Amino acid sequence: MADNDNFNADEFGNYSNWLELYNGDTEAVFLADYYLTDKLDNPDKWQMPEFYLEPGAFILFWAEDEESSGENHTNFKLSKGGEAIGIFNRIGAPVDTLTFGEQDTDVSYGRLPDGRPEWIYFTAATPGESNEFSTTFEWQSRASFGVFPNPANGSHLYFPNMLNIQLYSLQGQLLLVQQYAKQLDISRLAPGMYLLRSDGHQPVLLVRE
Repeated sequence: MADNDNFNADEFGNYSNWLELYNGDTEAVFLADYYLTDKLDNPDKWQMPEFYLEPGAFILFWAEDEESSGENHTNFKLSKGGEAIGIFNRIGAPVDTLTFGEQDTDVSYGRLPDGRPEWIYFTAATPGESNEFSTTFEWQSRASFGVFPNPANGSHLYFPNMLNIQLYSLQGQLLLVQQYAKQLDISRLAPGMYLLRSDGHQPVLLVRE
C-alpha cells in the first residue's frame, strides 16, 4: 500500500506505507539472505531481518524510511506516484521485481491468488492474511475494460466494446474463451470468484453470485 492514510497502523500508531511478502515455497526462507529496494540499480539497499518465513506465511514491512523504528521498518518509502521495487539475493540477482503506477489512498495492490503472476487492486487489504479466501471485502480492479454486472447474478456478462475474453479460476485454470465478444454466457458458471482477462488489459476480478 503506497498511500496509507487511515487503514493499517504500525506499532507506534502511524499510518505508514507498507508492503507484504509471502512465501509460496515448500521450505522456510531465511530473509536475512535477501534485500529489498526501491532502486533496482541499488539491489542491496535494505537487508531484511534475521527471520525465517515459513511456507505459506506472510510478513509485513513498513516502507517509511525510518529504519531506526524497528527491524520491520525499511530505509526507503513507497511512492504514491509509482515506482519499482524488488527483492534481490546476496549476489545481486533479482528474485522478484514489480513496477507499479500511480496508487490511490488506502487501496492496496497485490497478487491474486497468493504468489501468482496476476496483480489486482483491493479496496480493503488483508495484511498478514491470504488475498484469496476473504469474501467479506469489496474488490476493485483497475482494468481498462468494463464488465457489467459485477457481481453477476444473471446469465450473461456485458462489455462496452468487442473484446477477446478469457475466464480463469483463481487457481489459474482456463475455463472459457470468447473472441470478439460484447457479451459472455456465464449461465453454467458456479458461484465464486474468477479472473477475466482481455488482450492488453489488466485482469478483472469477477464475483459470480
